[in-house]
Amino acid sequence: MPQHEVVLRNEMGMRLPSVPRIPVTAGGQIRFTAASDADSALYFSPKTAANLSPAPINPVTVRAGESVTFTFQREGAGTVVAQALGNPHPRVAEVTETDAVLQIHANSGVSFPVTTNPPGGGG
Repeated sequence: MPQHEVVLRNEMGMRLPSVPRIPVTAGGQIRFTAASDADSALYFSPKTAANLSPAPINPVTVRAGESVTFTFQREGAGTVVAQALGNPHPRVAEVTETDAVLQIHANSGVSFPVTTNPPGGGG
C-alpha cells in the first residue's frame, strides 16, 4: 500500500505542509512529521477522521521531530488543517471535490484586522 509523508515546516509561525494534497486509497498510509522547530497541531474534518485508523481526536499533537501515522480505511476526499500549537481551533470544512485526495491546509491561527486608514497615515 502507498505511504505518503507530509513534513510540517515552520514558516513565520505557520505550519506549511511539504505537499498540499495526497491521493487517498484504501489501506494507504499518511505520516505527518513535524520539522525540528515546528511543534504542530492537526485538525481533521469529521468525515476525514472517520476514514482514518486510528481515529484521530482533534487536535492531534505532533511535537518537533516526531511523527504520527494514519491508515485510510477507504478511498475518499478529506481535509486536515495544520497549525502551531496553542493557536485557536480552526474551522475545518469538509471538501466539496469528488477526487479521492486529502487536502492539507496551513493555518496561522491568527486573524489580522483590515483597516482602511492604517496608523501613521498612508490611508
